[in-house]
Amino acid sequence: MVDKQQQHQRGDAAGPTGRNRTSTRVLRVGCALLPKKVTRYLTPKMMETAALHGILLQQVDYTRSLLTQGTFDVILHKLRANPAWEHFLHEYKAAHPEVCIIDRLDRIRALHNRATMLTPLKGEGITLAQPQQQQQQQQLVRIQAPLQVEIPEGATEAD
Repeated sequence: MVDKQQQHQRGDAAGPTGRNRTSTRVLRVGCALLPKKVTRYLTPKMMETAALHGILLQQVDYTRSLLTQGTFDVILHKLRANPAWEHFLHEYKAAHPEVCIIDRLDRIRALHNRATMLTPLKGEGITLAQPQQQQQQQQLVRIQAPLQVEIPEGATEAD
């Protein structure tokens, strides 16, 4: 009799969708994060949970060419664009056009001022309405900014 551990090792245990997996193919995800974010996101629990679902999370060094760091199915990065990193991503994508890159560099916009980011939500906020269904009252949802305190650069405790 084959137990679940042996099935998992062979790759034919039921996957997260309940369907049988017929191969041991692992989805390799290269994660490019700033050092301060690595400890927050690539935790042992996160890596273990991902592995249970056939996903290998691997930290990549964003200061070196991706071509020298292995083969990835997905590259997930949470970095602002800079010329070297942008070059490494384009270089890797050219060599591996099948790779999925999350977030695309051309879609990233630097957040210059966190204090103004929620300005549209201040005061009355924004009211959203669900599409009206037959014989039902329209539901409204109000979205407002949470209370924020802005501390000017250079401020001290005495301020």
